[in-house]
Amino acid sequence: MIGMHRSGTTMVTELLEKSGYFFGAKQESNHEATFFLKLNEWMMKHANASWSYPQNFQHIDEGYRNEMIKVMGFHLRSYKRFEFLGLRKSLKYNDIKSLDFAWGWKDPRNTFTIDIWKKKFPEAKLLHIYRNPIDVVESLRKRELNLARNFKKWLTLSNELSIKEILLVGKLGYYSAGSPLWTENIYEGIKLWESYVNKAFSLGEEFKDRILHVRYEDILEKPSITLNNVFRFVGLETDTKQIENIAQLIRPERRYVFLKNEGLRQIYDEIKDKEIMKKLQYESL
Repeated sequence: MIGMHRSGTTMVTELLEKSGYFFGAKQESNHEATFFLKLNEWMMKHANASWSYPQNFQHIDEGYRNEMIKVMGFHLRSYKRFEFLGLRKSLKYNDIKSLDFAWGWKDPRNTFTIDIWKKKFPEAKLLHIYRNPIDVVESLRKRELNLARNFKKWLTLSNELSIKEILLVGKLGYYSAGSPLWTENIYEGIKLWESYVNKAFSLGEEFKDRILHVRYEDILEKPSITLNNVFRFVGLETDTKQIENIAQLIRPERRYVFLKNEGLRQIYDEIKDKEIMKKLQYESL
């Protein structure tokens, strides 16, 4: 699954998992399989890129690409596959490439690292979830500011603890050095959103009928119809009643949250006539 952070990929992952789709034995809080998350982060780091600055990954050369393909192939069949498959499945399957059941993984970084993964999974299908940029960036901004506050609290706490006590607290808090520009400037966040969306749609020519673009707001507005399309695309057999039951888990009030905020509405008015907004039918709300 691909798509910008805070675009609804976590929600869709949860819904697919409830229908039997496998997204990994070990996941972090946003339902991203830690096995693939670590590999994606590693690849981006070595290209001097990151999820919040993915541009550099689009400029990797052939030599880097070939080396990464070899490394990813090794990990897919190494003992580390246990992290994704769990004990029982890792004993049955010696290579993640050989899985014969409905499975996948969700990570927004896939939007860019797909240039590597497509060589290991040439028949892969891509499910792209996108959401209006104002809600995406505002949600991201709140998340990053919350991370910053928690990290500062941890620093204050750590100054009062001994090394032994710090180890007992658990894993170290993490916050990247310096706030991303878009925590202060929403327009920078919109640029980041555009880079993800443009990259995802650029894959259409190559993947053709193996990529499905799904608008987050459509899931909230017409869940049964939209989810039925998603489930059929990923190869899940579900009946109407099952889809309706799953659709009841959706929170329709998350649709266009920014409209309740006058400041955010003004920013929307500034960008609504951009070509990408028209393409995604966000120009008149």
